[in-house]
Amino acid sequence: MKKAIIYLLLLCALLAAGAGVYLWNKPHRNIEDARPMPVNAAELSAAFEADEAGANRKYLNQPLTVSGIVGEVADNDSGQMVVFIRGYDDLSGVQCTLREGAANGKPAVGNQVTISGFCNGYTTVVILDDCKFVR
Repeated sequence: MKKAIIYLLLLCALLAAGAGVYLWNKPHRNIEDARPMPVNAAELSAAFEADEAGANRKYLNQPLTVSGIVGEVADNDSGQMVVFIRGYDDLSGVQCTLREGAANGKPAVGNQVTISGFCNGYTTVVILDDCKFVR
């Protein structure tokens, strides 16, 4: 009986190690390899406000190309540029964290911008990461 338990524990450890190696070596998603869905920042933020579960089914972990007016530009704690695109009102919008080397200067507040990235969900704004400017 003890041998069976030991074999079972070893099997579980091997499965866990295999899963860890697989996840560690899993390729990083890249916006260049994706076909982003175009969406307006106002429409995207309104979709999450109206029905978060439905918007999650449609947009979560999907590559998006978001267009709108720049509301704010800042750097996060990691030194990455974060561009806030205004939503349908002053309290809504899309927060885009640009990846390293994606920024060639800061966009001006009030300018039209188009940014591609992966949707990571919704807090009080829609969150996009691994973003780049669309030229």
